[in-house]
Amino acid sequence: MAYGLACGHLETLNAGREILDNGGNAVDAAIAGLFASFVSEPCMSSPGGGGFSVLRVGQQTLFYDYFCQTPMIKCPESKQDFFPITVDFGGTQEDFYVGASSIAVPGIVSGIYKMHSDHGSIPLRELVQYAIALAKNGCEIDPFQHHDFHLLESILNLTPEGRSLFFNTEGQLKSIGDTYKMAQMADFLDVLAIEGQRFYYEGEIAEMVSSISLQKGGHLSTDDFKKYKAH
Repeated sequence: MAYGLACGHLETLNAGREILDNGGNAVDAAIAGLFASFVSEPCMSSPGGGGFSVLRVGQQTLFYDYFCQTPMIKCPESKQDFFPITVDFGGTQEDFYVGASSIAVPGIVSGIYKMHSDHGSIPLRELVQYAIALAKNGCEIDPFQHHDFHLLESILNLTPEGRSLFFNTEGQLKSIGDTYKMAQMADFLDVLAIEGQRFYYEGEIAEMVSSISLQKGGHLSTDDFKKYKAH
């Protein structure tokens, strides 16, 4: 059967194609590609993000909303970590606001699990395997991703983790054709597939993120995570 896939990186496409070739449906392929994009398209996709999906199932058109949710309570303004970084797009400039106070409740994990529960046909544990292998073995930087890294260089350079992933030992952005590995992402995806979304919204991830948020001037709490639901 003929099918079409459109992705922002070849590895994202390959993850979805592998699932389709092995008998999975379009939702299975989209989920596998989404997991892979956490590694292959880190400026555009993340387990800390959110989104929307439109599915055509039989004669029905279904809309899934798993966008990020505003935290319920704001921390005092005097403690907030929230500041702009200007991104130069060439013909125009735009301020991106960053810092712990810029972070909302991530919805993407809830969205993945809801779509899979409703329409998936292959165990989620299998759908995540391509992304785990990619994170462990390394992803090659293509021209489009390198362009993203260049645009967001000042943001990627804010933390030691960003510098270790996207910059070389001389402190320069990695080049087209270079690779980067995400060992911690591989571990996270492995545990997520085993323990499920409660690990994310009610367990270790929620506790860790809310603790960091409290320490660094953000708004997120464990209650924000527990009350999140994709629709």
